[in-house]
Amino acid sequence: MANENNKALWKFVAESKWKSDHNYERTSHVFQENSEENRNIIVDVFNEKCQELEDKFGKDITNVGDDGWSDLRADVIGRGEKFFNSMTQKKIQSLANDRDYVESFSYSFH
Repeated sequence: MANENNKALWKFVAESKWKSDHNYERTSHVFQENSEENRNIIVDVFNEKCQELEDKFGKDITNVGDDGWSDLRADVIGRGEKFFNSMTQKKIQSLANDRDYVESFSYSFH
C-alpha cells in the first residue's frame, strides 16, 4: 500500500509541473482535481517525505531558518521523485546556501 501511496504523490507532482513556474495557485487547482481520498493520501505522503528530509538532513542543515527549511523541503519534493531521491547533505546544503528554492509547494494543498 505504501508504494501505491508514494505513486499517488509522485503522480501529482509530475502533473502539477511545479518546476515550470512555481505557481501554487495553479498547482492547487491540479490538486483539487483529485478525489478527497487521493488528496488525503497525497498530503500524508508529502508530510512523510518532509519528515524523511528532516530526519536525514535537519540536524546538519545551516544557513536556513525554520520557515526557509520548510520551504526548501517542500521545493525538493515539488521538483520530483528523481530529484528527491538524489538528495545528499552536500546537495541540500548547496540549495540552502544558494537560496535555490521557492516558497512553497506545500501551498498546493490548500
